[in-house]
Amino acid sequence: MNTTRISKNLQNALNKQITLEAFSAQIYLMLACWADDNRLDGIKSFMMKHSQEERVHMAKIIEYIQERGGSVKIEAIQQPGPEPKNVLQCFEAVLKQEIENTESIYKIVKMCMDEEDWATWNFLQWLVMEQREEEK
Repeated sequence: MNTTRISKNLQNALNKQITLEAFSAQIYLMLACWADDNRLDGIKSFMMKHSQEERVHMAKIIEYIQERGGSVKIEAIQQPGPEPKNVLQCFEAVLKQEIENTESIYKIVKMCMDEEDWATWNFLQWLVMEQREEEK
């Protein structure tokens, strides 16, 4: 008996989101290191905290896919872009990445609605709220 309760399309989209969350975590780590090099301790702490949050997002998505009987595929992540030249560029990079995350999540939420997968739609609502906070 097939016990998979998530479509291949949603499973693939969530796997891509895992990779995007990992990439976001890497960006935050790179920015934390940049801040440390520039003796910006508050910014370093902020970036380290957010890097950890992105890894928590990854873990929750992984657990959800597995809970629904799907398969998780861990993909390679790209290298973060160049280090910023100043604090403004640092936070512009953060906002840009968070907006990309939000747009990706919204596409998955729409897929859930189109497929009438209300369990996955409901699961993603916490991430929608997280993204609202991140962009703020």
